[in-house]
Amino acid sequence: MALFRKKIKDSEASGARVNTPILDLRKYTPEALKKIQKLNCAILITPVSAAPELIAAYAQIPQKNIAAEISTDKELCSVNGSSVLDGKTCRSDAFYITNGICVIKNGAEFAAEIVVNGKVVYDNGCAAFFRLVNGKKVVVDFNIEHTLDLGKKAELNADLIRNLKENTVITVEDEAQFSADITPDMLRGRNLFFVAAEIKCPEQLVSVLQLMSAADKIKKTI
Repeated sequence: MALFRKKIKDSEASGARVNTPILDLRKYTPEALKKIQKLNCAILITPVSAAPELIAAYAQIPQKNIAAEISTDKELCSVNGSSVLDGKTCRSDAFYITNGICVIKNGAEFAAEIVVNGKVVYDNGCAAFFRLVNGKKVVVDFNIEHTLDLGKKAELNADLIRNLKENTVITVEDEAQFSADITPDMLRGRNLFFVAAEIKCPEQLVSVLQLMSAADKIKKTI
């Protein structure tokens, strides 16, 4: 996702039609804003205290599809794809924007603000402040201690499942296929959770994975 991180020159803004998922208005000058003909963005980031000249220039711009305006003075940190945010290392002075699948571990120590585009998985003790969620929030009933990202597409077999540590969230961006050698007992009672766009699995795993996953679709293969 592209963020506007610089002041726009008058020559660049003249006659501009700005189209972007997220626009950081804090990086604009009033002069540049006056020359924007049309603004199309989903999320607008504004300063907590804006100069009157900036507010006046912004008010004159024709706007479209702005779902939310967020005021903050914190630094924006954008995270894309399948990602993990750790409460032990995340900065409290940052404002996080995630695009895709995000897992928050050590959530009790996560003191930052966050905007989610996609899916976010966290536990009950998570202290994150969700400013906006465009997608799905999933709360698991165990403390997330480990994560495993298997990429865009993955086949999971019995050996992989046996080697997973307890309290683990497993992510696959697109399709996760479970092999026939995996039994329900291999999954139960270990605090495992699977996140994918689509899960394909044998019939004996369907009911188990309905409780242990966040998938847009679960498809029976056998």
